Amino acid sequence: MKEIKISESNEVLYTFNTSTNLPVYMWVNDKKKNTYMGLGVKYGSAGTNFKCNGIKYNVPTGIAHYLEHIKFYLNDCDASELFTDLGCDSNAYTSFKETVFEVYANDNIYDAAKLLLDFVYNDYFSKQIVENERGVIIEEANSGKDNPEYEFHINFLKNYFLKSNFKNSVIGTEKDISEISLEDIKLVYDFFYRPENMFLVITGNFDPKKMEEEILKNESKRIIKAVGDIKVIDEIETDELKTNSFEVKSLNCKNTKAKLTIKTSLKTFKGYKKEEVLVALRALCSAKYGSSSDFYESLMQSNLVTDFYTYVSYDAGVVSIEFNYCSQKDKKVKELILESLKSLMIDNEELNRFKKYANSRYIMKFDNIYGVAASIIYNLVENDTPQFSEMSFINSLTTKKVNDIYRKVKINNYLYGLLKPKNK
Repeated sequence: MKEIKISESNEVLYTFNTSTNLPVYMWVNDKKKNTYMGLGVKYGSAGTNFKCNGIKYNVPTGIAHYLEHIKFYLNDCDASELFTDLGCDSNAYTSFKETVFEVYANDNIYDAAKLLLDFVYNDYFSKQIVENERGVIIEEANSGKDNPEYEFHINFLKNYFLKSNFKNSVIGTEKDISEISLEDIKLVYDFFYRPENMFLVITGNFDPKKMEEEILKNESKRIIKAVGDIKVIDEIETDELKTNSFEVKSLNCKNTKAKLTIKTSLKTFKGYKKEEVLVALRALCSAKYGSSSDFYESLMQSNLVTDFYTYVSYDAGVVSIEFNYCSQKDKKVKELILESLKSLMIDNEELNRFKKYANSRYIMKFDNIYGVAASIIYNLVENDTPQFSEMSFINSLTTKKVNDIYRKVKINNYLYGLLKPKNK
C-alpha cells in the first residue's frame, strides 16, 4: 500500500492495485461514523461509439444508464437486498463520462466492500431481465416530458452541443431504449466493466490495512479475460451553436427561468492548461457575480431577480460560462450581463479574497466524506489521477493571468434559453 500526499493539505490517500489491476483509493476520517464506497466505471452515456482492436462499434444512446439499472439483478435476487441485509444502503448513477455504484455503510464495512466488487463484476444477464427493465426505463424517460426543468435541459443540450454525444440525454429517448438488446449490453459490459477501466474509492471510518487485506484476498481468485485495446470515439466540439436562443413553455412552470451560456473552444486558450482556464474564470465569476458582488446586490435590490448564480465547466472540448437566474424581466437582466462582460477585470483585492474563500472551502471539504470521494472520482474521470490539483492552480493565479484568460473568452458566442409558464 502506498501513500499519496494530497496537495495543499495534510491529508493522505492510501492506494494499492489488486491482482486484476483494479486501482483502489482510500481516505480515512476516524471522526466519522459512516463509510462511503464508490466503484466507478469510466464509461458513460457519451460512449456510444468505440473501437476495439481496430474494429468500430456503435450502440444505442442510453445503454450506459440501462446497464446501470440491470446490473443490480443477480441470478437469484436483487443486489440492493443483499446490501440491506448488511445494514447498508446502495445506489448508482450514470453521467456522460462515468457510471458509479455506491454503498453507504455503518456496519459490516469490509463485507460490503467485497459485495460491491462481486455484484458489479457479476456478468449475469438475460433477455428476460433486459425486457423486464425496459418498460421501467422508458417510463423514466417519458416522465421527463412532464418536467419543465428536464425539457429545458434537453433543449439546451441539443442547441449547445452539435458534434459530441453530449447533445443526447443520459437516459436516451424511448426509441433509443427500445433498440437496446441483450447483445448490446453484453458488448458494453465486456469491453468497459474491466478492472483497468474502473476504480474503487473508499472514504470514512475504517481500517485501511484491513480493507486492503480483505479486498486483495477477495480479488486474488478473480480471472479477467483480456479483450484488447478499447477507445471511446466522440467528436470534439467547436464554438459553433445550433442557434443563439430557444424557448420552452410549460403548464408546469410557475416562474420564468433563463440560462445564458458562453461557449469557447479550449483551443482558444493557447498557452494555458484546462485547469488554469477553469479556476481563472471561476475566480472572475465569483468576484464579479458572486453573492457578495456589487452586480448581484444590484440585481437583488432592484428586484430584477429572485435567484442568480454562475457556473463554469468543461465538456467535450469547450469551456462554458453559465448565467442562471429567475426573473420577470429576463431581457433586462440579459442586457445587464452582456454589458458587464465587455469590461470585466479582476484586481488584486478581489483575487486575494477569492483565494481565501477557496482555501477555506477546501479545508472544510475534509469534514465531508462524500465531498472528498466526489473530488477523487472527478479527478480520476477527468484527469486520470486522484490528486486534488485545483488549489495548486488557484494559489498560482495572478490578476494578469486571470484577465488574460478572460480576454480570450468569446463573450458574443452564447446560447440564451428561456423556460416560461404556459397559459392554460
